[in-house]
Amino acid sequence: MLSAKQYEKVANVQAECLRFIDDARTFFTTSDMTHEYSMLQGAAHAALFRNAYMPVEAELEYFKDFQHDKFMGPDRKKTIYHLESAWNNVRCLPSPYRLGAYETRGLGLDFTFSGLVQRRFQLDLGPDDMNVRFSPLKVSIGSIHESKVVLLRAHHLHDGYFSIMLPYVSGNSVKMLFGEDYEWLQIADIQLLNNARSVCGNVSSSLDLKEINREGEIYQCLSQASAATIRPIDLHQLKTPHYYHVIFRPLVSRASDSAAEARRVAIKEENSCRPCNGESLAPKGFGG
Repeated sequence: MLSAKQYEKVANVQAECLRFIDDARTFFTTSDMTHEYSMLQGAAHAALFRNAYMPVEAELEYFKDFQHDKFMGPDRKKTIYHLESAWNNVRCLPSPYRLGAYETRGLGLDFTFSGLVQRRFQLDLGPDDMNVRFSPLKVSIGSIHESKVVLLRAHHLHDGYFSIMLPYVSGNSVKMLFGEDYEWLQIADIQLLNNARSVCGNVSSSLDLKEINREGEIYQCLSQASAATIRPIDLHQLKTPHYYHVIFRPLVSRASDSAAEARRVAIKEENSCRPCNGESLAPKGFGG
């Protein structure tokens, strides 16, 4: 059901289309000329296609915050033509195929064309197919009595963000050993998903931090032992597999010991070449 504001905008578009049709008929009648129906039909289809998949800035602004009931979210509504939401959605989805046309247009024509190609040829592409760029993440899963450490690969999404799916096991904690690979990072979201990839909850606030300073979404790993643990949650009503979906963006990678030592030596040598207490680098006797 359309809101009054949205209905008014739709009515204006419809009225403008009818006005254009009347003007075209008048022009063709007075000029005693016309075109083949198939040509006119093709031109109309091309114009509609352009509007749907490659809108200009003014069209994006006009249709901003329009809603429709297709692919409704948890709030039972779907907002389209909203550029800000596109940036958030693209961080959660591996493929432009799953984004709306106006969302992909807001991200750039490369996303638009990628989505069109996937629809046209019905390409079923997963995260592994979309990108071969990964970021490492060592994870420890288990209880206080027994745990297992595994090295995983997070998939690149967009704009430097990476995504990884971690298994949910009732009563067990999931420890992400961020300090092994990163000094600074941004954690955008940690969601609990069901087997159908629907969001069941947000657990971003359920983190226990070890040797990590946090400021909003920015995390500083103070040492290689820095870790963030998702506290165990007991959800007895869960009958199907569930997963933690972690979205993060590395900001500063942790340098290896050899690289760190090389950097320290370079800084030391640079400092030794600098003049002290205003001492001139000019050769003695220079200038008289």
